[in-house]
Amino acid sequence: AALLLGDKQLLDTEVQAIYQDTGAMHVLAVSGLHVGIVMMILGFVFSFVNRFKYGAVLHLLLMLIGIWSFALLTGMAPSVFRSSVTFSLIAIGKHSNRNVSSLNVVAASAGFLLFFNPLLLFQVGFQLSYMAVIAIIYLYPKLTEPLLIENKYLDKIWQISAVSIAATIGTLPLTLHYFNQFPVYFLLSNLLVAPAAYFIISCGIATFVFSPIPYLGDLVGLVLRWMIWLLNKGLSLIQALPFSVAEGIYFPNLEMWLTYLMILFVLLFMRLNSAKMISLSLVCLCLLFGNQAYRKKEAYQKAIFSIYLLAV
Repeated sequence: AALLLGDKQLLDTEVQAIYQDTGAMHVLAVSGLHVGIVMMILGFVFSFVNRFKYGAVLHLLLMLIGIWSFALLTGMAPSVFRSSVTFSLIAIGKHSNRNVSSLNVVAASAGFLLFFNPLLLFQVGFQLSYMAVIAIIYLYPKLTEPLLIENKYLDKIWQISAVSIAATIGTLPLTLHYFNQFPVYFLLSNLLVAPAAYFIISCGIATFVFSPIPYLGDLVGLVLRWMIWLLNKGLSLIQALPFSVAEGIYFPNLEMWLTYLMILFVLLFMRLNSAKMISLSLVCLCLLFGNQAYRKKEAYQKAIFSIYLLAV
């Protein structure tokens, strides 16, 4: 229910802690990953429609109906609604046979949602999802294109890792600011979660479809059950690794914005090859460390003052 529909009410605290500590909590919040997988499955299932007259139009309509049916099935959660709008625009753009800018599509979906509810801008889920998507769109090609890996299995591993690294870079300041912790082995857990989520969601949809059929529905449900057990077991082993979570990180607003500015200047340096951008990123880094040192000095002085009062 949590992996497919986003309903986490049946999960106990131990299982939720496993996903949170390993950086896999995003798979339990139905969002772009799930809608993207559903879109891939629909594209494969309805691929035969393109052979008919006006098949492209029919294929687009079936894709849109499938995406929004899944959104309704999940209760139209805000994250699913955002992702459904984004992937609908992507599907329409591909159907128009025009070069679609993914960043423009993401910006259009954000603008569409903010037009109806400007307060979404201050929701943690909205901020995390859009920063992750923007970072993946921009950084993923820069991480994968310079490396030519001939072995297809190693290439797949690197592609999954590149997506994880890009999303982490985009969301790290927000994660530290809101949740005060960082999953150290996020690369390892995402190597397990990414392919597992595809098979579990596909098998979950198959369970809905084949459940009325005797024996076949039971068999598919059994396979789904074992997949989820293997995923939980694998993540629990990662959680048990030493220093799996860095906790107690205080990251105020100022430091969050300084970190984002530093990342922005580094990206501008990669694009413009300007030494000025590196200088500005170093200034942000110095201000970040300076602010942290000032906070620690204040905390130390307060601690000394408290000890003095207790002694008196």
